Amino acid sequence: MQTFWTQGYDATSYGDLVEATGLGRQSLYQAFGDKQALFTTVLRHYGQRVTQQSLEVLSGDGSPIERIRQWLNRLRTRSEVHRNGCLFTNTAVEIVPHDPDVAAIVQRELKRVESALCRTLQQAIEAGELSGEEYVGELATYFFGIAQGLMVMGRLGMSRSKLKRYTDAALTMLET
Repeated sequence: MQTFWTQGYDATSYGDLVEATGLGRQSLYQAFGDKQALFTTVLRHYGQRVTQQSLEVLSGDGSPIERIRQWLNRLRTRSEVHRNGCLFTNTAVEIVPHDPDVAAIVQRELKRVESALCRTLQQAIEAGELSGEEYVGELATYFFGIAQGLMVMGRLGMSRSKLKRYTDAALTMLET
Protein backbone atom coordinates (compact mmCIF):
# COMPACT_ATOMS: atom_id res chain seq x y z
CA MET A 1 0.00 0.00 0.00
CA GLN A 2 2.73 2.45 0.97
CA THR A 3 4.55 1.95 -2.32
CA PHE A 4 1.47 2.71 -4.42
CA TRP A 5 0.59 5.59 -2.11
CA THR A 6 4.04 7.16 -2.32
CA GLN A 7 4.86 6.53 -5.98
CA GLY A 8 1.46 6.28 -7.62
CA TYR A 9 0.13 3.38 -9.65
CA ASP A 10 1.86 4.11 -12.94
CA ALA A 11 5.29 4.75 -11.40
CA THR A 12 5.18 1.55 -9.32
CA SER A 13 6.83 -1.36 -11.05
CA TYR A 14 6.41 -5.03 -10.28
CA GLY A 15 10.01 -4.92 -9.03
CA ASP A 16 9.01 -2.20 -6.56
CA LEU A 17 6.18 -4.41 -5.34
CA VAL A 18 8.47 -7.41 -4.96
CA GLU A 19 10.86 -5.29 -2.91
CA ALA A 20 8.10 -3.72 -0.79
CA THR A 21 6.34 -7.00 0.03
CA GLY A 22 9.35 -9.25 0.30
CA LEU A 23 7.50 -11.76 -1.87
CA GLY A 24 8.88 -13.22 -5.07
CA ARG A 25 7.43 -12.14 -8.40
CA GLN A 26 5.75 -15.52 -8.88
CA SER A 27 4.22 -15.41 -5.39
CA LEU A 28 2.75 -11.98 -6.13
CA TYR A 29 1.27 -13.25 -9.38
CA GLN A 30 -0.20 -16.29 -7.65
CA ALA A 31 -1.64 -14.28 -4.78
CA PHE A 32 -3.04 -11.33 -6.73
CA GLY A 33 -2.85 -12.01 -10.44
CA ASP A 34 -1.61 -8.77 -11.91
CA LYS A 35 -0.61 -5.31 -10.72
CA GLN A 36 -4.14 -3.92 -11.13
CA ALA A 37 -5.67 -6.69 -9.04
CA LEU A 38 -3.12 -6.03 -6.30
CA PHE A 39 -3.88 -2.31 -6.52
CA THR A 40 -7.64 -2.83 -6.17
CA THR A 41 -6.94 -5.01 -3.12
CA VAL A 42 -4.82 -2.18 -1.70
CA LEU A 43 -7.60 0.35 -2.36
CA ARG A 44 -10.15 -1.83 -0.58
CA HIS A 45 -7.82 -2.24 2.39
CA TYR A 46 -7.15 1.50 2.49
CA GLY A 47 -10.88 2.15 2.35
CA GLN A 48 -11.57 -0.22 5.21
CA ARG A 49 -8.90 1.45 7.31
CA VAL A 50 -9.03 5.14 6.43
CA THR A 51 -12.71 5.51 5.54
CA GLN A 52 -13.63 3.64 8.70
CA GLN A 53 -11.57 6.07 10.80
CA SER A 54 -13.48 9.00 9.32
CA LEU A 55 -16.82 7.29 9.82
CA GLU A 56 -16.01 6.55 13.45
CA VAL A 57 -15.14 10.19 14.17
CA LEU A 58 -18.19 11.54 12.34
CA SER A 59 -20.59 9.14 14.03
CA GLY A 60 -19.00 9.21 17.48
CA ASP A 61 -20.33 10.66 20.68
CA GLY A 62 -20.76 14.29 21.54
CA SER A 63 -21.69 17.37 19.60
CA PRO A 64 -22.11 16.86 15.85
CA ILE A 65 -20.30 20.15 15.16
CA GLU A 66 -17.41 19.09 17.39
CA ARG A 67 -17.20 15.76 15.55
CA ILE A 68 -16.85 17.60 12.23
CA ARG A 69 -14.19 19.88 13.77
CA GLN A 70 -12.37 16.83 15.12
CA TRP A 71 -12.58 15.07 11.74
CA LEU A 72 -11.16 18.04 9.83
CA ASN A 73 -8.45 18.65 12.41
CA ARG A 74 -7.44 14.97 12.30
CA LEU A 75 -7.22 15.15 8.52
CA ARG A 76 -5.15 18.33 8.79
CA THR A 77 -2.77 16.67 11.23
CA ARG A 78 -2.52 13.62 8.98
CA SER A 79 -1.75 15.81 5.98
CA GLU A 80 0.97 17.60 7.98
CA VAL A 81 2.61 14.36 9.06
CA HIS A 82 2.03 12.06 6.08
CA ARG A 83 2.87 14.10 3.04
CA ASN A 84 1.57 11.43 0.67
CA GLY A 85 -1.89 12.95 0.46
CA CYS A 86 -4.91 10.68 0.29
CA LEU A 87 -4.55 7.49 -1.73
CA PHE A 88 -8.11 7.91 -3.02
CA THR A 89 -7.53 11.51 -4.06
CA ASN A 90 -4.24 10.62 -5.72
CA THR A 91 -5.91 7.71 -7.50
CA ALA A 92 -8.85 9.87 -8.59
CA VAL A 93 -6.43 12.15 -10.40
CA GLU A 94 -4.12 9.47 -11.80
CA ILE A 95 -6.31 6.48 -12.70
CA VAL A 96 -10.04 7.05 -12.28
CA PRO A 97 -10.54 8.84 -15.61
CA HIS A 98 -9.55 5.68 -17.54
CA ASP A 99 -10.30 2.76 -15.23
CA PRO A 100 -13.96 2.12 -14.35
CA ASP A 101 -13.16 -0.65 -11.83
CA VAL A 102 -10.85 1.58 -9.84
CA ALA A 103 -13.28 4.49 -10.24
CA ALA A 104 -16.06 2.43 -8.66
CA ILE A 105 -13.97 1.65 -5.57
CA VAL A 106 -12.81 5.23 -5.11
CA GLN A 107 -16.26 6.70 -5.70
CA ARG A 108 -17.90 4.26 -3.28
CA GLU A 109 -15.48 5.02 -0.47
CA LEU A 110 -15.56 8.77 -0.96
CA LYS A 111 -19.36 8.70 -1.09
CA ARG A 112 -19.42 6.90 2.26
CA VAL A 113 -17.55 9.80 3.88
CA GLU A 114 -19.68 12.45 2.21
CA SER A 115 -22.86 10.63 3.32
CA ALA A 116 -21.54 10.49 6.89
CA LEU A 117 -20.92 14.23 6.72
CA CYS A 118 -24.54 14.73 5.60
CA ARG A 119 -25.83 12.68 8.52
CA THR A 120 -23.63 14.54 11.01
CA LEU A 121 -24.72 17.93 9.66
CA GLN A 122 -28.34 16.83 9.86
CA GLN A 123 -27.76 15.83 13.48
CA ALA A 124 -26.27 19.28 14.13
CA ILE A 125 -29.44 20.89 12.78
CA GLU A 126 -31.64 18.61 14.89
CA ALA A 127 -29.54 19.47 17.96
CA GLY A 128 -29.94 23.18 17.27
CA GLU A 129 -26.22 23.65 16.63
CA LEU A 130 -26.65 24.65 13.01
CA SER A 131 -29.35 26.21 10.86
CA GLY A 132 -30.01 25.85 7.16
CA GLU A 133 -31.43 22.38 6.66
CA GLU A 134 -31.95 23.12 2.97
CA TYR A 135 -28.16 23.35 2.54
CA VAL A 136 -27.08 20.12 4.23
CA GLY A 137 -26.05 18.43 0.99
CA GLU A 138 -24.14 21.46 -0.25
CA LEU A 139 -22.43 21.93 3.11
CA ALA A 140 -21.42 18.26 3.17
CA THR A 141 -19.96 18.62 -0.33
CA TYR A 142 -18.15 21.78 0.78
CA PHE A 143 -16.50 20.06 3.77
CA PHE A 144 -15.72 17.02 1.66
CA GLY A 145 -13.95 19.33 -0.81
CA ILE A 146 -12.07 21.01 2.04
CA ALA A 147 -10.88 17.59 3.19
CA GLN A 148 -9.66 16.71 -0.31
CA GLY A 149 -7.93 20.08 -0.52
CA LEU A 150 -6.16 19.41 2.77
CA MET A 151 -4.76 16.17 1.42
CA VAL A 152 -3.52 17.83 -1.77
CA MET A 153 -2.06 20.79 0.11
CA GLY A 154 -0.29 18.42 2.48
CA ARG A 155 1.16 16.53 -0.45
CA LEU A 156 2.41 19.82 -1.85
CA GLY A 157 4.24 20.45 1.41
CA MET A 158 2.19 23.42 2.61
CA SER A 159 3.21 24.68 6.03
CA ARG A 160 1.38 23.63 9.16
CA SER A 161 0.31 27.20 9.79
CA LYS A 162 -1.17 27.51 6.31
CA LEU A 163 -3.03 24.20 6.67
CA LYS A 164 -4.37 25.33 10.05
CA ARG A 165 -5.57 28.66 8.65
CA TYR A 166 -7.25 26.83 5.78
CA THR A 167 -9.03 24.48 8.18
CA ASP A 168 -9.96 27.26 10.60
CA ALA A 169 -11.45 29.33 7.78
CA ALA A 170 -13.55 26.38 6.62
CA LEU A 171 -14.76 25.69 10.15
CA THR A 172 -16.25 29.19 10.35
CA MET A 173 -19.04 27.77 8.18
CA LEU A 174 -20.19 25.84 11.25
CA GLU A 175 -20.73 28.94 13.36
CA THR A 176 -24.40 29.77 13.82
